[in-house]
Amino acid sequence: MDEGSAPLATELKQVGWDVRSPWELVNTPVPYESAIPVLLQHLDGPYLDRNREGIGRALAVKEAAYAWPILRAAYEKEPPDTGMKTGLAVALSAIAKPDRRGELIELVSNPVHGRTRIFFVDNLRRSRSPEAKATLDALADDPDLGSDIARYKSKR
Repeated sequence: MDEGSAPLATELKQVGWDVRSPWELVNTPVPYESAIPVLLQHLDGPYLDRNREGIGRALAVKEAAYAWPILRAAYEKEPPDTGMKTGLAVALSAIAKPDRRGELIELVSNPVHGRTRIFFVDNLRRSRSPEAKATLDALADDPDLGSDIARYKSKR
């Protein structure tokens, strides 16, 4: 067991997931819907940043879509340049459906979120929405995102 995430691992085991860290859930092909509430309860846990990032990334599954408001609030309060902020950005991008596009545009347009916004760019790039395309065009000179947006545009 990863001593840095022992309380989380203990609770995950109680719902049928015998893992040592949240990273074991990331990219597993087996759906783990029963683990989602446990992961959400541990969002603010006193874990190492690497394990906090794993919690965020483990929530990047469609079964966690109902938790958008919780994940967005956690993302917005998390300081920039942490693994947890990165993990939450990955989760938000993964669960953002078209009805959340406006919120995703708000997040990607806010420079306070730093480089983690790059995870929203790919989501918007895949969208056929004129608003998404306009947002990416408007962010072409953004110091954190500009070079990545230019790369995507060159592939159009």
